[in-house]
Amino acid sequence: MKKLLLSNLAHIGDVIIATSVLPSLREKFPKTEIGFLCGSWAKDLLDVDHIHVLDHYKHDRKHPSLFRYLAQKRGIVEEISDYDAAIDLYPFFWNAAHVFYKAKIPIRVGFTERVFGKCYTHRHPFCPQERLLCESYRPLLAEFGVEGPLKSDVLFEEMEQYRNLTLLHVGGGAVRKRWQLERWIAVAKELEKQGHILGFTGREEQKLIAPILEHLERPVNLCDRLTLRQFAGVVRQSRLVIGMDSAIIHLARAFDVPSISIHAPIDNPKIWGGNIALYQSATSNDVINSLHLL
Repeated sequence: MKKLLLSNLAHIGDVIIATSVLPSLREKFPKTEIGFLCGSWAKDLLDVDHIHVLDHYKHDRKHPSLFRYLAQKRGIVEEISDYDAAIDLYPFFWNAAHVFYKAKIPIRVGFTERVFGKCYTHRHPFCPQERLLCESYRPLLAEFGVEGPLKSDVLFEEMEQYRNLTLLHVGGGAVRKRWQLERWIAVAKELEKQGHILGFTGREEQKLIAPILEHLERPVNLCDRLTLRQFAGVVRQSRLVIGMDSAIIHLARAFDVPSISIHAPIDNPKIWGGNIALYQSATSNDVINSLHLL
């Protein structure tokens, strides 16, 4: 196999999880060129031979446009037509199944899905079974005889000046996932009291974190000050991560950093969560009391 294409058109966190297949694929196919089809928001984290960008209007949180997506799609179909095989690592609708099909890639592997699932040549049901999402990739990899470990592999920039921070990621891409502000304040005050140096990350969330910073003596405000790779580098050398179900939790899992995630009621924490996963109903005391379990 000369060229293999991977795809996950969803958000940054989804792409981080999807990179867990890379180490085993590289080991199995050391001479194969690996490409990745993703949204523009995630491309800077990818360490692959070729990156192809397609901003699906259902995943684009800033400038969703059906017409722009369709124009991009026509170009991408031609761009990826020389791949021998493709694996779609997004288990839900708004995936790359139809793109693979239109590009006439001979081997197209993905999850069974009601709308475009038949566009794959090899389909497998999505069965998370109360385990991390990456474990659901194993049947897809088995089509290529791959059985190795699943460990996310992303690019990062060293950020030595921010070593050993406890990171609080208050926001996230979806407003429905947010936790009550007064609970964040209580957690931040208690952590600082215990000697943690608190860092705050996020994009366009200065107004969101401002009321929290007012209660702290020495916060490190990194909101809107980091590139995506710098953000990954800060997470990599942090002491602890507490945040909503978002990219920061998946980065923490990738770098083996202890993490506590907070989830909306409709989410399954066992699939998406950190080392400790709590629902939005959790109190600030629930988070603090969880620290000894890490």
